[in-house]
Amino acid sequence: MHSPFMSLACYPRRRWVGALLVALWLGCLGGEPRAQGPISAGDPQDPVQQQLIEDVQFRGNRRIPTDTLRLYVTMKQGDLYSAEQAQRDYQAVLAQGFFDPLRSNVILEPGNTGGVIVVFNLTEYPVVRDILYEGLKSIQVSDLLTRFKEKRISITKDSPYDPVQVKRAETELKSMLSERGRPNAVVTAEIEDVSKTSVVIIFNVDEGGRVRVAKIEFEGNQVFSSRLLRKQMKYTKQSSFLTRFNSKDVYSPEKFETDMQLVSQFLREKGYLRPTIGTPRIENIGKVGGGIPILSKKADGLRIVVPIDEGIRYRFGEITSEGSTIFTPEQVILISGMRKGDVASAKTIREGVYERLKKAYGSRGYIQADVNVQPKFKPPAAGETEGVADFTIYVEEGSVYTVEQIEFAGNNTTRDKVLRRELLVSEGEPYNQELMEYSILLLNQLGYFDEIKKEDIQTTTDERRKTVNVVIKVKERGRQQIQFSGGVSGIGGSFIGLTYSTNNLFGYGQSVSVDIQAGNLFRNIALSYNDPYFLDRRIGLGVSVFSQRFRYASGISGAAIAGGFFNSFTGLDERNLFTQDTTGASLSFSSPLAVITNRFPKLSRVSRLGVSYSYSASRITDPPVNRDADPNNDIIITFAQPGITISSLTPSFVYNTVNNPINPTSGRNVTFSFTWSGLGGKVKTLAPLLEYREFRPFRFLGQGIEKPAVLGMRFRAAHVSAYGTPFDSNSLAFIGGVPQFNRFYTGGEFEIRGYGIRTISPVAPIEDRRTTTDVRVIDGLTGQVLQPGLQVSPTVIQEYTYTDKLFPLPLGSFQFIPVGGDSQLLLNLEYRIPLVGPLSLALFADGGSAFNVRSLSDQSIRARALPATLGSTPDSPLPGPIILRPDGTRLDGTRPNDPNPGGPLPDGFRVAFVQAQQATRTQVNLSQTLGGIGRNFRASVGAEIQVNLPVLQVPFRLIFAYNPGAKTNVFDPRQLGIVEERGVIRFTVGRTF
Repeated sequence: MHSPFMSLACYPRRRWVGALLVALWLGCLGGEPRAQGPISAGDPQDPVQQQLIEDVQFRGNRRIPTDTLRLYVTMKQGDLYSAEQAQRDYQAVLAQGFFDPLRSNVILEPGNTGGVIVVFNLTEYPVVRDILYEGLKSIQVSDLLTRFKEKRISITKDSPYDPVQVKRAETELKSMLSERGRPNAVVTAEIEDVSKTSVVIIFNVDEGGRVRVAKIEFEGNQVFSSRLLRKQMKYTKQSSFLTRFNSKDVYSPEKFETDMQLVSQFLREKGYLRPTIGTPRIENIGKVGGGIPILSKKADGLRIVVPIDEGIRYRFGEITSEGSTIFTPEQVILISGMRKGDVASAKTIREGVYERLKKAYGSRGYIQADVNVQPKFKPPAAGETEGVADFTIYVEEGSVYTVEQIEFAGNNTTRDKVLRRELLVSEGEPYNQELMEYSILLLNQLGYFDEIKKEDIQTTTDERRKTVNVVIKVKERGRQQIQFSGGVSGIGGSFIGLTYSTNNLFGYGQSVSVDIQAGNLFRNIALSYNDPYFLDRRIGLGVSVFSQRFRYASGISGAAIAGGFFNSFTGLDERNLFTQDTTGASLSFSSPLAVITNRFPKLSRVSRLGVSYSYSASRITDPPVNRDADPNNDIIITFAQPGITISSLTPSFVYNTVNNPINPTSGRNVTFSFTWSGLGGKVKTLAPLLEYREFRPFRFLGQGIEKPAVLGMRFRAAHVSAYGTPFDSNSLAFIGGVPQFNRFYTGGEFEIRGYGIRTISPVAPIEDRRTTTDVRVIDGLTGQVLQPGLQVSPTVIQEYTYTDKLFPLPLGSFQFIPVGGDSQLLLNLEYRIPLVGPLSLALFADGGSAFNVRSLSDQSIRARALPATLGSTPDSPLPGPIILRPDGTRLDGTRPNDPNPGGPLPDGFRVAFVQAQQATRTQVNLSQTLGGIGRNFRASVGAEIQVNLPVLQVPFRLIFAYNPGAKTNVFDPRQLGIVEERGVIRFTVGRTF
């Protein structure tokens, strides 16, 4: 008999394999189930491949329901069995991450009707019940979990245990410890079984000692000093006092490698295009300290020595271009910025070729244009120390891509058309990368969304059709704001307020705001509406109406200051307060400059022209004390003025590239306006204003923070002057033809933070002058008029008869009064540093002045009623009796030789009163105004703690300010009782600029 194995060996190879498969299949039918493991594709002639599937079963799944697993399996009862399909389904089940692939498989079992049963034998990963970190001190667990999330390391409580993820977590934890100066740390993961289905992961951490970089030295550098090269390193610094706070003296190989790239970049930008930086030598130099005996602990120190060879400096030689068709070679070279004979700077190449040139192609639809440079280095000529580098600019233009579709994602409320109308790129036109960047800027300026970044713009291209589809992802902010306010204000006294606003009404882009504030000194009601695309045209419409009431003191009664200088406390006698009532409305229109002209496209895309018209009617009424029957309590300086009507037309120009209206990080804003008041109103003034704002990301104290630190600056210059016939005013409501409330007073949280609102102003001296007529002397006992020359000396009549005589001001009155300036200069600098979440720190410096550039004429205030009785002396402003001698002359001083001064007068002496018709003239000597640009200059420096609340979308600010030039002498009459403190703490809401 022949052996069956020998007969099998005689078969051809393919038939032998087929026979073997049949035998195995028969074995499965007659014996135990055959485990297939991860099933691979079988021979199409394999009989198993032709069997029907009687059932698909899952075994071993405890936590994951079978119905859930069936969602990932495409095989079903009645299908023909396919090994390839079984493999795909098996991998789909494993991909869910719940099962251990080393202990799971797929087997086939014979069915009851001649088919097969596909069985997924699954072994679930145990569940992680807890994660412990033993010995971890230098890293907060929250920071560690954040890093795990960034690195996509899936290791959390109640998740399936995955040994691969545990190993990755172990490696990442050690890396984080190394970044914090502990490169010798040891991390081991221990798995502790809690039950058959759950485990606890314990990371045992031995952090080791802290290692600091004590010295960084360069060797071989001939051109640049080691100090200058160290300065280019941003992430690794030598140990010092500051590094105790920013931990930049910690050695991290990854960060040090980045620093070496920065050093190389610095050399290349200086023209040394071929530097060589060797492998650093790291030496342990023992314990080093930080210079602070108590706060600093000694740690192991490292000395890092970096071999370097700067090479030679190169200059640009011949510049050529190849491959460009839409630009001439000359244009390509011009755009690149490379010029023969200039120092061959890598910065010039980077910005000129890889940025400007690529952007130039992108602006014409060549979004896949590839630009590159090929240098050819030449050694220095005889007697020269510098080499020459010829460059060839290679361009592969590719094809023009057309915009097929632009879509938005995330705008659940905002209508698509509100977003599309801001786009400068249209569907069906060549894709313009430059215009798309401007479009994103315009979208960010709306303030409806969180900042849209480059990574939020997704583009997909169709190589065959040469089209591009764009998806812009946005995240909407809250549209509606309801803000309650209340407290004590220098202007409003004690007050309460309610503000409602929406900046995206019903998702159509309009904004509506209602502001209601009421206090014992202030009341304001304002309603405004703005539509940036009126009637779906590129014309902005704004409408507002308002009604205001201010109550303030004159400053001459001794309580508070006029013209906006309000009492800083609320215990003010309301009988001494002037009242100003104002109602008005405004209408404005604006349009992008591009609607009018596109001659300067880069300017017109981000600029707007506008014009607004406003009309207001104001009335200032005297306080009650000036309207009662008692002339002794009158306030000598009055602001009472009826019928102040202002009709103004204001054209404006705004250039704006600021990327966010609330929290900007970059961009410029230039605003110029010119307000012309007249046009039927009683006030005739001209008021130009120029304001410049700029924001730049600026890494210094905020280096390494994910959100950029921002350096902001604002400069403002403004002026107001009267023209034509000045307003006929008999009060201080107008100065030089300009209403007091239109003149400039500086100070406050939105101008110079360390000073009170509107407390910085030029001041003018005040004089009280009187004229008397019809002077007569009345006997104190009989009330009869004494006859001049007979009963009273004519000299008494003469000394009480005067014209425009200067008298001292009433007791408690100020000798000066603030008059405001006709000009203002203001400069604000602010460095905003994000800290944690909504919390940020802002360092600031403010400076400015309100002053007069035009000379002013003295101004007289209307006459007021005075008592008929004059003073006991001709120089006394207060009424009182006089004593006449027997010869009728006035006794000046005490009674002579009178042993009883309190008793009756000696014989021949009498008490009398001098009466007259008095005319008063209170004069404000504006020609002697004190406070030019220098004396009125004030500055504040300090810091703010800011908290951005998403509901309000503006920051709460706690301000700590120091005022180096504060006028602290409260007894100086020019200070008007205002105490300017060196240091102040204030709280407010909103941004200074």
